[in-house]
Amino acid sequence: MSAAITREPQSTVPADPQTRPTQGSSGQGTSAAAEPPPGRSLFRRGPLLRILLHPPLPLRWRIALLYTAVLGLTLLAADMAVYLSLEHYLESEIDENLRNQARELSGTIDLDLRREATQPRVNVFIRFPNLDAFASPGMTVQVLNLDGRVLIQSENLRDRAVPINRENVDLALAGNSTFTTDVIDQTPVRIYYAPLEPRQLEGNIAGVIQITRTLRDIEVTLTWLRLVLIGIGSLSLIFATAAGYLLARAALSPIGRLTRDARSIGEARDFGRRVAVPRTVRASRDEVTRLAVTFNQMLGQLQETYGELEYTLASQRRFVADASHELRTPLATIRTNLELLQRAGDDLPPADRDEALADALAEIERLSRLVGDLLTLARVDSGLRLERRDEVRIERIVRDVYRQARLMALPHEHTLVADAVAEAAVLGDTDYLKELLLVLVDNAIKYTPDGGEIRLGAHLDGDDAVLITVADNGLGIAAHDIPHLFERFYRADNARHRDTGTTGGTGLGLSIAQWIAEEHSGRIEVASTPGVGSTFTLRLPVYTPAALPEPQAAVAAR
Repeated sequence: MSAAITREPQSTVPADPQTRPTQGSSGQGTSAAAEPPPGRSLFRRGPLLRILLHPPLPLRWRIALLYTAVLGLTLLAADMAVYLSLEHYLESEIDENLRNQARELSGTIDLDLRREATQPRVNVFIRFPNLDAFASPGMTVQVLNLDGRVLIQSENLRDRAVPINRENVDLALAGNSTFTTDVIDQTPVRIYYAPLEPRQLEGNIAGVIQITRTLRDIEVTLTWLRLVLIGIGSLSLIFATAAGYLLARAALSPIGRLTRDARSIGEARDFGRRVAVPRTVRASRDEVTRLAVTFNQMLGQLQETYGELEYTLASQRRFVADASHELRTPLATIRTNLELLQRAGDDLPPADRDEALADALAEIERLSRLVGDLLTLARVDSGLRLERRDEVRIERIVRDVYRQARLMALPHEHTLVADAVAEAAVLGDTDYLKELLLVLVDNAIKYTPDGGEIRLGAHLDGDDAVLITVADNGLGIAAHDIPHLFERFYRADNARHRDTGTTGGTGLGLSIAQWIAEEHSGRIEVASTPGVGSTFTLRLPVYTPAALPEPQAAVAAR
């Protein structure tokens, strides 16, 4: 197969003018979409946004849907990457195949150059191979001359025509290969324009090779790939939603049990109960386990606080009841004596009148002490602290208390013995320390039968503590009563009988004494045997003043 080509000067063929959109008869273009006014968002934070951000669903469903959404976005990104990569790979393979076909076709073309004697022009005769060898059911080949007209084509183009793009032809004649995609008979095709450069022309272009390949197989492949990816993605999302729900339910089941236990504990007010804590090797790193442990710690603190509150309320109720009883007794005595004096008047014998007045005065004095003690304890409860801190000599305090205790013991004919008193100093308040020791001595006098013996002394316990003891041979205290001695209005059972007239205390003195000892960083220790006697020991830290540096004599040079 051959064709003759006459080389003549080429004229530039202008490109076809591109069609421009025309305006309608009204002369107005399409109106642009209305823009939102400045400063106002198209998507306001309304109920819809709140529902999207915080859907009214259980936590397990929200976790499952969140997991599904994340997985869906991941699958979508992966599917798009796979789809686009495969599409690009297939298109690249087709383009490379078209280039190879064009190079092979150019290499098989022969030229026959003939010069006519009567004409200066050179006639070029091209002998083409059989183009059907380069064509296939999905590929067509045709050769164009310099004017863009078809010189030769494969047999499968006899019954149809392939559009020729003049711009691509001009680019090929200029030595540039181009690709374009078009639709022929509703079938997408890939068209390749390459310059025809036979070897004999030494780089001159003799025409244009146009190779067309259908993209139907690629389109079918990509369609099946889309269906497969969509199917796999849908099944994956359904499975992920179910699996996420089951995993979320399993992960949140301890929280459900914790909620039920907390509700049960709150309804029963049983702060002694505890929620179950998983006992596994990895439990310490589990958030739910840490939550359960923290909740149990909170329950322990609530139990302790609740117990303290119950104890405080019980103490307050007992305090009010005891205070009412202690106040009612002297008031009743005073009222009885005053009514007796009012009714009898001058007819009452002087001895009886003096006895009634003495009883009233004694109860008034006891009532005054009780009110004073209550006032002191009220100040203690409000946060009273000792502000005065001086160096106090123990031997002086014991000597002063001994002198006052002898006067207090005279009505009961007690023998007051002063044991050895060590010389030591403590840091504190002299008046309060005297009051503390007088409370202990008064307690010993009250609960020791007449004619008993009371001993007062002080000795050092090492170099850092001084012990002041008040011992008696009185009634003694039972072991089960000792832990309650410092409670307000508490008196041992055998000390509540007032048949001897020696137990007129208020039950507040030891509470005040304990507070004074604690304010001096000390404590009161009790040792007692019923029927033998009791020993109260006040332990205080010894105060050692810091040694001052000796003054150095200044020598003046004269």
